Amino acid sequence: RAELAHLHHLRGDLDRAGSEYASILATQQAVLGALHRDTLSTRSELAGIRISRGALAEAAAELRDISAKQCRVLGERHPHTSVTRSRLAAALAGQGQRAEARTIYESVLRGREEQYGPDHPDTVAARKELATL
Repeated sequence: RAELAHLHHLRGDLDRAGSEYASILATQQAVLGALHRDTLSTRSELAGIRISRGALAEAAAELRDISAKQCRVLGERHPHTSVTRSRLAAALAGQGQRAEARTIYESVLRGREEQYGPDHPDTVAARKELATL
């Protein structure tokens, strides 16, 4: 179901993607709990939809909360945490908070370079995100 939601998001069908992720999240919260890595990841995906809809302040607030919990539960360098922090940086940059966004993007890039090396696709993507500022 998460893959279907992701495909809806990629195709620009934000209503269907959001609805699917919300359904997934309700199940995950009931079965896995609020701090499970999959639950936190789904919350991050929903925040990504908020970014796509232009609700940047709302997305940033949600992503700050998710990121803090992922750092505690998974660690700062975990791939899920890295994705959430990149989304947070994008939301901040979209609101004109470029300095904070840059700091986050730089941290994500350092972590991906250490974890994956300089030529890994995730590292290259982080470098590109930073370059967009």
